[in-house]
Amino acid sequence: QHRRLIGERDRDEVAGDRALPVTAAAGRATPVAADDDEACVGEQLIVEVTARVLGTPRAALWIQEEGTPGDLVARASYGYDEDADPALVSRRFPGPLAHDWLYGRTEPFVLEPEAVARIEGVPDERVARFVIAPLRLEGSRVAALTATIGDRQLDDRQQRLLAGLAHQAKLAIDRSQFWVSGRF
Repeated sequence: QHRRLIGERDRDEVAGDRALPVTAAAGRATPVAADDDEACVGEQLIVEVTARVLGTPRAALWIQEEGTPGDLVARASYGYDEDADPALVSRRFPGPLAHDWLYGRTEPFVLEPEAVARIEGVPDERVARFVIAPLRLEGSRVAALTATIGDRQLDDRQQRLLAGLAHQAKLAIDRSQFWVSGRF
């Protein structure tokens, strides 16, 4: 067990070391963005790093749209196969539901399959368990960095790492919106 714990610690340290240059690159990627597609590069990198660092098969960044109806939509994803989950790009969570989940939360939390199943109207066994890192954006909008975790429990270090990656995602979102809007 001692060897296993040392191996996990070493793996987490290597993953964290690997994440730093990529998240720094993601933060630098968006200021030179000329349009929305290029602005998403930093967000996409952060989602990929999240999946790799947490050792999860899939991760996504969900952002509440501006204006009405203000639904939460996937903006970047990693590990989702269009054939296996074609609905990811069209999946929308209503704005009020997104606020109920995310507004006022500051720490990552786990969304159990039962809760997801109730929301999506599917049986529990067809739904994964997710860890969600909430983000608060300008104008009372919300966003979330999510990852599937199955039966795994994240330790405190992984939770802090996820919170840090979520903060990097927030900076990338803010920066891309700032540059795309021309408010510089």
